[in-house]
Amino acid sequence: MITSRVRAHLNHDQESGISIFKEDNGFSILLMIPEERDAEVLGRYCHFLSEFVTSSSFHNATEFDGVVSDAFRTANLPLSFSIACLFRQDTVVYLKTYGEGTVVLRRDVRTVPLVSHGAFASGKIEQGDEIALSIGGKDPFTNLDNCVHIEFGTEERSEERVASPEVKIMARSQVGNFSKTIKDRLSGRRPLVLLAVLVIGVLLSISIIRSYTNKTAQEDRQNLAKMSELISQKLEQAQDVFELNSGRSVALLSEAKQDLKNLESKLHSTHKNEIEVLSNKIEETEKNILQKNVKKAEEFIDLGLEEKGATGTMMWRYDDKVVIVNPKGAVYILSLEKKTLEARSSPALVGSSLAGLDDSVVYTYRKGKGVIKMDPEAAKPIVAIKLDKDWGNIADLKVFNKNIYLLDSYKGQIYKYIPTDDGFATRSSYFKSGAYAQNATSFAIDQSIFVAQTKLITKYTAGLQDGFNPTYPNDGPTIARVITGSDVDDLYIWDRSHGSVVILSKGGDYKKTIESSALTKATSVEVFNGSAYALQGSKIFKIDLK
Repeated sequence: MITSRVRAHLNHDQESGISIFKEDNGFSILLMIPEERDAEVLGRYCHFLSEFVTSSSFHNATEFDGVVSDAFRTANLPLSFSIACLFRQDTVVYLKTYGEGTVVLRRDVRTVPLVSHGAFASGKIEQGDEIALSIGGKDPFTNLDNCVHIEFGTEERSEERVASPEVKIMARSQVGNFSKTIKDRLSGRRPLVLLAVLVIGVLLSISIIRSYTNKTAQEDRQNLAKMSELISQKLEQAQDVFELNSGRSVALLSEAKQDLKNLESKLHSTHKNEIEVLSNKIEETEKNILQKNVKKAEEFIDLGLEEKGATGTMMWRYDDKVVIVNPKGAVYILSLEKKTLEARSSPALVGSSLAGLDDSVVYTYRKGKGVIKMDPEAAKPIVAIKLDKDWGNIADLKVFNKNIYLLDSYKGQIYKYIPTDDGFATRSSYFKSGAYAQNATSFAIDQSIFVAQTKLITKYTAGLQDGFNPTYPNDGPTIARVITGSDVDDLYIWDRSHGSVVILSKGGDYKKTIESSALTKATSVEVFNGSAYALQGSKIFKIDLK
């Protein structure tokens, strides 16, 4: 285990303002408020911030920044304050600064500024590291003013102390003698004395039970009062910050739910009514937040009015266009910006279930045939990639940087085909080893690849799994499709069963959920320029995601 040693160099000059340092439960704070000269006031601020942060939960630097920012706001700190703080969980540290606060790392002979001016970060510490929290912008390793140095070193194991045999024997002997003395004194006495002793023992037991019951009841009342206030504060904050930071709002809701579970486990009796009130508060807050995101769909286009008999089952986006596949032997290219429709048909396309677009060239997947290429400059469609006997179930197709990617949900693999002068090269497997896409429903490409299974999204970069742990408000969506692209800032998850699109950052932070009845009835959904487009037969509906 890596331990720490603290050296503080604080400013006690009443003219320029004093600084204060506090460390509690792994949370270290260096605080200065220029106009505040009272150390007790600064101490109360530090105590509140420490209580707030250490009682909250977070799993990454972004969530830590949200928690600390909420703590600043709730503490009502003056605008002029400066702070540098560090929270340690084993070998991971989370950092946050504000005002003139800075954090600098010294590792070996290198000195590296980590965060300053309101920035935040997280990372792992190593044996021998030294982190300096400072205020004022000067080098804390050369100017020991308003700074705290935290040195990290290795703790030696402490020896376990075991009582000697003599001590153990003596203890047993004393207990035995004590019991024998009581027995000797009671033997030979009249039964009345024994009865009196028994009655006194029962009365003492009743008294002890009553005392214990009163004590536990008081503890329950105190726990209920404390946790009810904390849960209510978190629910209010969740409501307040949702529009600006919905990811933080979700984290607060999750914390409130966990706080309620912890409270129930600590109580000595059920307190059903009080728990029910808190549970209803949480449900109501969650309901209110979700209600803000129910959107009404508007009809964007009726394909049948643009092209007689036009209808589709699936669609895929390329730039501002979508290609829509009709298994009866047609594809339609729709410009979402200009609202223009181009129809192409051929007997070679009959039975096509998947499609992709590359500039003006359409590729479709036809089971039992392979990948068909339809170039408007060619006389007729051709087979671009022949049927491969090793394919299992081709569930999705993407065209990215001229390459064609096929998702095989049975084999759990993604096949990549690189274009050549006379077609496409032999397939290569995206995953270097293993079958990571079994039972996958879809995938999306943004340099990295996001593979969606029914309840899971996994991110891969260069064929290797990348860190991706998304947060959701409830149990998470049932994934029908995952949507993103190099020209899109976020990751979109279409949940047909709940009629919703869940929006995450590409790092996995929850942003919002948009609900619409059109998303339940759709057979395919794409996203473009802040709106979702839901395909229902011959009609496409538009839902605002902003």
